[in-house]
Amino acid sequence: MEAEPEDSSAIRALFEKVFEHEMSERHWDWKYQHGRGQGVVVKHGDEIVAFYGAVKRIVSSRGELTNTLQCVDTMVDTSQRGSLSKKGPYYLAATTFLQSYIGFDKPYLFGYGFPNARVMKLGEILGVQADIGSVVELEWQPKLAAGLTGSRITLDAGEHGELVTTLWNAMSSSLADRIVVVRDIDYLLYRYNENPSHEYQVHLVASGSDDVLGVLVTRNANGKLLVLDMVAQLANYPLLISFARDLAARSSLSAVSTWTAEPDVGLFASSEPTVESDNRSPDSGDTLVREIGVKIPTSVCSPGPSPESLQDAWFLLAGDTDFL
Repeated sequence: MEAEPEDSSAIRALFEKVFEHEMSERHWDWKYQHGRGQGVVVKHGDEIVAFYGAVKRIVSSRGELTNTLQCVDTMVDTSQRGSLSKKGPYYLAATTFLQSYIGFDKPYLFGYGFPNARVMKLGEILGVQADIGSVVELEWQPKLAAGLTGSRITLDAGEHGELVTTLWNAMSSSLADRIVVVRDIDYLLYRYNENPSHEYQVHLVASGSDDVLGVLVTRNANGKLLVLDMVAQLANYPLLISFARDLAARSSLSAVSTWTAEPDVGLFASSEPTVESDNRSPDSGDTLVREIGVKIPTSVCSPGPSPESLQDAWFLLAGDTDFL
């Protein structure tokens, strides 16, 4: 059944039981309040034993704007884990949600998310989703950079809206054959300024001639500089990473990292990337590619775009998650 506002406390308690850490009320509201999200619950008696939730995103799908859903919360009570079958609460939650919202003649044509490999495999076995790509982690060593400058800003719609629009238009024109979340000023303000769980740093990165190359969003995470977002022409991505590496060096952080869809690794690298399992150690100029077991799914519960038509179509960065 559809989740109601009064279910939020019970769902957050289930989240803490399953994942062994808290989801604050503020974080829940940031995701689901004001019509931002949809969800369904499965109950055993009066107790919620499963939840499937997603948040709305505006995307550019091969050059056309459309609404989609990003699955952000999938959870089943530990007491029900033996029922991961087509009669169990996970299957009931997933199919009820996906059949209601995703597909041809549904409110949203397709959806996506960031499940780990175990959850992805379960979805495939139960016939609710298909694997359409992988996400990898990229990492660089800190390194001072010459010829680049950056000013830290607090994003403001009046002051930065026009610039963000210009940068986003340049970025999206290079992604006309892909699916990408729209990075306009409203999205950036919501995703980064209003997020109650993390504090982010936003820089305008420029070349020596003061030409703005792009917007860079980062945060310090476990001693590393995590790059969440870059709004810029794709050709400028290596320069923004160079600036991030400079920031990390000046802040005595151990590394710079980000996430991206596997086919896009080369956009970030000025030299051939090094896969972590290679039998050599990366030097200071290398991009290190690390498998993290994160998959990109699409629903197959209802008639909709085929998995083949969506294979490797998504352009994703770390900030496209709701949790980083």
